[in-house]
Amino acid sequence: MDIKSLLTKNLPSTLKKPSSTLHYGTSGYRDIPSKLPISRTTLCAYMRSSTLAGKYIGILLTASHNHARDNGIKLVDHNGEMFDHTWETIVNKIVNCEDNTFYSELNKVHRNYGNFRQFGDGPKANIMVGRDTRESGVKLVEEIVELMGNFNCSVVDYGVVSTPQLHYLVACSNKLNMLVEKERYFDMFVDFIRFADLREKVKVDTSNGVAGYVLSGINERLCAVGYFDDGKETGSENTAKQFDDEKEHGSANACEKEHGTDMKQELFVITNKDGEVNDRCGAQYIQYEKEVPCHLENAKGLYASFDGDMDRFIYFTVNDGLTYMDGDRQASILVRYLSEKVNCRIGCVLSDYSNSAAVNYVGKYCEAVRVRTGIKNFIKKSKEYDIGVYNEPNGHGGIFFGKEDIGDEEINKIIEMYRDCVADPLANFLLLEYLRKTRPALFEDTYVPFPSRMLQVSVADPTVVVNSENLDVLEPVALKNVIGNIMKNEKGKVFVRPSGTENVIRIFCEAKDNVDVMCLTVAQAVYDICGGVGKHPEISYV
Repeated sequence: MDIKSLLTKNLPSTLKKPSSTLHYGTSGYRDIPSKLPISRTTLCAYMRSSTLAGKYIGILLTASHNHARDNGIKLVDHNGEMFDHTWETIVNKIVNCEDNTFYSELNKVHRNYGNFRQFGDGPKANIMVGRDTRESGVKLVEEIVELMGNFNCSVVDYGVVSTPQLHYLVACSNKLNMLVEKERYFDMFVDFIRFADLREKVKVDTSNGVAGYVLSGINERLCAVGYFDDGKETGSENTAKQFDDEKEHGSANACEKEHGTDMKQELFVITNKDGEVNDRCGAQYIQYEKEVPCHLENAKGLYASFDGDMDRFIYFTVNDGLTYMDGDRQASILVRYLSEKVNCRIGCVLSDYSNSAAVNYVGKYCEAVRVRTGIKNFIKKSKEYDIGVYNEPNGHGGIFFGKEDIGDEEINKIIEMYRDCVADPLANFLLLEYLRKTRPALFEDTYVPFPSRMLQVSVADPTVVVNSENLDVLEPVALKNVIGNIMKNEKGKVFVRPSGTENVIRIFCEAKDNVDVMCLTVAQAVYDICGGVGKHPEISYV
């Protein structure tokens, strides 16, 4: 069947217009799997690759911190970053157009970006697909592969990967003009771990997600190069390749074979045994609920926690109670370290939601700026500096280095780790582990955060809330008035915004006094005015 017939006369059900208008949010499209525009979005990835002479384009199937019942699709551009605004707009137009104009809309875009060629008449496209641990991901990949079988397109299925891992694989493959192996990502971190000589085991909450796969993979690679042999690296240069070959051919566990039956040789101790992704665990759960993950009832000491697709990371400690180190605190440590280590223009990019005390503290060491939510806004701003540290309060961030050689061995090794990473909190985590070992004083409380509280309210349609550029609520007017009356009597800040990934409206309040009362009052107003669904907002102090 020719492409025009496929996309006009014989349009399959998977390519038909969605029943409601969809919006490509900060993380692509998210919904229950049956409502995701998988095929139409895939054609956009195909078109982007073909019009770029076959550059690799990534398709990531993940719903990140959402419930296990959801899934999502988002696209990774040739440089490993998110699609820019122009192509996001194109994707939205293609996904939401009428069935009878579908082919013509594809043709318009392809002719505009593909040297006036018809859609389907261009260089061979190359697509990389990765997914998180959700069961629905397997069938979604099959749908992509089946559709692309009708086109001049190569599809590489990487299986289960983290979100930052696929960004890395796309960036590296295009940079090197060759398909790179999935394990190259592990080796990049293994190199830094060996340089940093990290030996202290870290207990990790993986949110029952891909972090378990990634960190286990790094543990195995460390084992394969002899990292755990009495603290000496005794593995030969060929050990890692030999380990790969043994795994590929289904032999007994390579690490076990190389080092005996003691499988306790690990740097990262995975605490999750089973359970659904993001079910009462993970970085967002800890921050929003301020509770210990459900599988760690008897937890003591320091832990690291990631979210379902491993693009967020926080530390948390359980002693007399629960405390956690969010993205603001992480950024403040990284900025202070870099400012003491190098003499160049450093900037720190934080969020409108970042704690004011953190912004004030960071401003003592470098230029501190705030940007709108959406990690691509952080990345873009960070590139205005020689070194740009960027982090959201939720622990999603990274470091941009404008130079590959700063003349300092330690910094250059750090640059190697970050060079091809795109907002990868695993890099932040390993650098912080190195600093925790070598510069523990940086981790002492350096500022006292102003009290804050985050809540979210489930609603039928989050887009009923409309914000101005500086995040003030414009609509509904009744909600705007409620917030205005509160701010007359309280000193602080209130943000209310629709989620770009879930049917929820998020509320953030910061104030020196009565922050919980303020946040709960706003959340209840959101529930009443914006069509709240389910239980009323509440704060748990258990």
